[in-house]
Amino acid sequence: MKLKLSSAAALAMFATAAHAQSAVTLYGVVDTGLLYQSTSAATFQPHAPNLGHVYQLKDGGIYSSYWGLKGSEDIGGGYKINFKLQGAFNTTNGKFGLADTPGTTAIFNQFATIGASGPFGSIDAGRQIIPMIYAMSETDVRGAQYFGSILTAWLGVNQAAGWPGTSTNAPIGALYDSNALVYNSPKFYGASLALEYAPGGVAGQFQGGTRESAVLKYSNYGLNLAAVYYNGHDTNPFPLTYPAAPAVPATGLANNRFYYFGAMYTISGFSISASYGIGKNPANTNTADFEMASGGL
Repeated sequence: MKLKLSSAAALAMFATAAHAQSAVTLYGVVDTGLLYQSTSAATFQPHAPNLGHVYQLKDGGIYSSYWGLKGSEDIGGGYKINFKLQGAFNTTNGKFGLADTPGTTAIFNQFATIGASGPFGSIDAGRQIIPMIYAMSETDVRGAQYFGSILTAWLGVNQAAGWPGTSTNAPIGALYDSNALVYNSPKFYGASLALEYAPGGVAGQFQGGTRESAVLKYSNYGLNLAAVYYNGHDTNPFPLTYPAAPAVPATGLANNRFYYFGAMYTISGFSISASYGIGKNPANTNTADFEMASGGL
């Protein structure tokens, strides 16, 4: 009996010690306010009618409202197993949103990843904000936060490029990718590399729906530099009439290519940034072709 009790006590102590090495955090942001808008377009189409002025309770002034869970388990030797679950919601009605497929919603629509980190860097698998967005944020004085930022410029140019988006991802470039494998390297004298590959999972079509991107960054002495290459196949295959009309079948053609170069310098709390981006649809150059230049103080 004493042996059994001792074993149980040792097991309990081991479980407590193992639990102490793990950490789970619940976090989030609630951002809402009142909005007055002098004009309101019916859609993002070039000649959409003006519906007039709008007064409303508006979610997302600086950030979108979101909540999430993240955690890590230390497995020793400087290695950890990590997970992150994060979803945006609308504070005005409590609904989740931002699913890639029109007409559907998801709870964890921004992050649903599991991965590992260590001396080699980190690798994460699942739906996530892609390296391109972090590179744009780190070379923008507004940090890609809504009004007046590189993010609103990129989304705005996308809408004006003649290929209206029908999901949370823009026609050129992307904010989120599902089924993504993302590797982030450690910094080496201020330089780091991020690589992404997202298998499309389309039967009989190896390149159908795939994504690949590479980001090279440098951060040191107050200077941030970033270069981005993003390429997607079968981006936004949904017509504006979806789900009434069927989705366009996957072809595997590269129809989403984005290049970005950005720089920001900060000294004594003062920052200046500049960037240049090119967006193209290689499969149909008449569909979307734009250049984007931005600067900020």
